[in-house]
Amino acid sequence: MRILIWHVHGSWTTAFVQGRHEYLVPVLPDRGSDGRGRAITWEWPSSVIEVTPERLRGESVDAVIFQRPHELALAAGWLGRRPGPDVPAIYLEHNAPEGRIAEMRHPAADRPDLTVVHVTHFNALFWTRGRHRRA
Repeated sequence: MRILIWHVHGSWTTAFVQGRHEYLVPVLPDRGSDGRGRAITWEWPSSVIEVTPERLRGESVDAVIFQRPHELALAAGWLGRRPGPDVPAIYLEHNAPEGRIAEMRHPAADRPDLTVVHVTHFNALFWTRGRHRRA
């Protein structure tokens, strides 16, 4: 399986990429937050491959894992496919909701084409998710 994932949380991503799959991580010339590429401070296996946005359009991708709301648009533009309808997509939520309880609507709420995975029970309890698949 080939999984597109952004390098956002280094420690978490380091654990995740130890799996038996191939992991595509976007890389940009400035190695900014949307294209950090491979980790520099952690050991990652050779199955983690840096890909430029231009190269992603031609890559075979079996699933996309999102960790930030704007990555949905990035993936659609870079892959030329819609996350959810065209390529299986998972929104992995690391962060606790902020704000008033009645206004804690998750960015992937009401997206039945996305699976939302919360890393804590607190997140799963307090985010308003509307209609979406929950793992």
